[in-house]
Amino acid sequence: ISNCQTELKQRQDFCKLVQEADTQAEKRFFQGAINIYNQAEQLYPTLSVKQSIAACETQVKQEQIYYTAFTKANIASNEGKLRSAIALLEGA
Repeated sequence: ISNCQTELKQRQDFCKLVQEADTQAEKRFFQGAINIYNQAEQLYPTLSVKQSIAACETQVKQEQIYYTAFTKANIASNEGKLRSAIALLEGA
């Protein structure tokens, strides 16, 4: 019975973690979602969790690319290079 209770608790914890990570991802807090999905993956390394982590990692990379372009565009606009700033943002 003890083993069953332990397994049940672990499955409940897994479900709670996945739900929390899904909520974080829906709110576009991708890095936080990745951290929570990793915790869930330690309990049960499922394909769906791995796919969710990969999707969030892709979003984080895109955000980093956009943030870099935005920072460069902001610098260019402050230097009066508006066309260059627009081009940087359009490319992101």
